Amino acid sequence: MDTKFSRSGNTGLNGKLTCELKIHIDELTQTELLKKSSEIGMNKSEYGRMAIMIALFGIDYVISLQQSKIKLVAGIGANEGTDHAH
Repeated sequence: MDTKFSRSGNTGLNGKLTCELKIHIDELTQTELLKKSSEIGMNKSEYGRMAIMIALFGIDYVISLQQSKIKLVAGIGANEGTDHAH
């Protein structure tokens, strides 16, 4: 078994987060961003990153990336359909 460890807490759906995007927004937008992101348990960076990815690549692509990561965690990445439930 090949164990891989990641020391970075900054990993996105497409891998390591190595680029930074700084934008200026108005107070109302900031307030709504904080409110919406908090309601779904995300911080403003996570929410903004997801919103940008959806706008650029489409919802289906972002969902498929999320599903792929979940399958790997569940142990069904390589052996598609294998159930390891106890």
